[in-house]
Amino acid sequence: MQATIISPAVFDYLALAQALSIPPKEVATLEQQVRNEFPHDDMLMELHLLRAVKAYANKNHLSVTP
Repeated sequence: MQATIISPAVFDYLALAQALSIPPKEVATLEQQVRNEFPHDDMLMELHLLRAVKAYANKNHLSVTP
């Protein structure tokens, strides 16, 4: 699977994913999963991606380091 990361318009989940050092491939996987759930609603997709990034970070014990 190729990582095709979109540019968020409302909820900047990418900035959080980068701050948490989540690999782009993992972000792309989350994007695909959430896009399948919300194919026509970008804002709802971004909101759920933000939540998914937070859940991924929590599950993997990741935190933002200064």
